[in-house]
Amino acid sequence: MKKVLFFDIDGTIYREGYGVYDSAADALRRCARNGHLLMLCTGRGASSIPDEVTELPFSGGVFGCGTYVYADGRVLTDAALLGSACGEVVDILYKNRCPFFINNSDYIYYDPSYIAEGFRDKIQKMNYAYHGRLRTLSELDGRISKLTAYPEDRSLIPQIARELSPWFDCIEYTEYQYIELTLKGYSKGTGVDLVLKELNLTREQSYGFGDSGNDLPMLEAVGRGIVMGEAPRHLQDRFISTGSIHQDGLADVLARLDLI
Repeated sequence: MKKVLFFDIDGTIYREGYGVYDSAADALRRCARNGHLLMLCTGRGASSIPDEVTELPFSGGVFGCGTYVYADGRVLTDAALLGSACGEVVDILYKNRCPFFINNSDYIYYDPSYIAEGFRDKIQKMNYAYHGRLRTLSELDGRISKLTAYPEDRSLIPQIARELSPWFDCIEYTEYQYIELTLKGYSKGTGVDLVLKELNLTREQSYGFGDSGNDLPMLEAVGRGIVMGEAPRHLQDRFISTGSIHQDGLADVLARLDLI
């Protein structure tokens, strides 16, 4: 029976500075040849997917933590905060000393005069990797789907979350420098639900693969959730766990699940 498989990108099939692991790429191609449907399910906006990921046999995906969903040749949702509220959000981030990137389905935006510590080299790499999809804040078109922010003072995270709560939910990580601000009412889980409905597939026909906190809604929405070896302990305690991305963990678990 055909299955639909949802894959997080970073830490699951791809590692910044390395790319897609050969064993993962081979396993994904074998999955597709076996008739299974592969979907991305990522916090990245649709505008910031590495080329070597898009070259793999994905049939669509859930992007920006559920704000942009594409499947079966159709855009199922393209959600964003609009208009003057965007300026309020940006002002709150400046006030709380929190450099940021803004995502919508078309571009990534940033303030070149206000970059998180150590990020100047990364900006150059992003410009190269995303081929003109990185733009300055002055070009923002009045649509914000998701924010990635880098608080200079982490003690201010509760205040930032509270002030942005009319529009966004805050995901804080202990293992990463950044926080994610996801549009109210949207998550990887709501995106999974949309895809399953569009494809007329049941929850039991779905698998999800992830490695971090923003994957939890996806892992709860699918029939079987799988986490990588680097995932936080609370995720490994709840879901099927496999080896590290560095140790062919994805290929191993796909074989164990008889998907390849």
